[in-house]
Amino acid sequence: RECGIFQTHAGKRFNVPPSPVEGIETVASVLHIEDDLVFNCLVDNAKLDQRALAATKEESEEALLVKRPDGKEEIKGGNIKEVHFLPNGDFWTVKRGLRSMISNERKLKQTIGIDRTAAIQDVEREEQQLKEELQDLRKKEARVLKEHQDHKVRWNKEYRALWNTTKTIE
Repeated sequence: RECGIFQTHAGKRFNVPPSPVEGIETVASVLHIEDDLVFNCLVDNAKLDQRALAATKEESEEALLVKRPDGKEEIKGGNIKEVHFLPNGDFWTVKRGLRSMISNERKLKQTIGIDRTAAIQDVEREEQQLKEELQDLRKKEARVLKEHQDHKVRWNKEYRALWNTTKTIE
């Protein structure tokens, strides 16, 4: 398990190459990070210079995907390893000449800046209603069990009376 701490050496900002194609940006080119140590750490650990950004899948493939004569594919420019595109941040990559697509189907677990107090209050009210409903159902179950017991006792009493009457007739 990673400890979440990155150790790097302080030094000059890495010289990150520009995007190989006009109109396609890299993550490193769109972020404005003033601290050189932070920038270098992100380039080292998050590979900001190897992730391209595009508006659509089609646009990214048209701009960056190269089909070789042997039928295999590659990403133009050499340094780009992943190409992310809108609307969900899906991406494609090429490894050993084969393109693979990774889709982000799950929604984010948490959205920054959303006030969840109303949702929490709704859930708490629903929980209270469910507790009250459970209590009512338990009372109803107890009544039904009592009625069942009463009918069973009455049945046994009547059955004994029938048995005694039948015995007396014989």
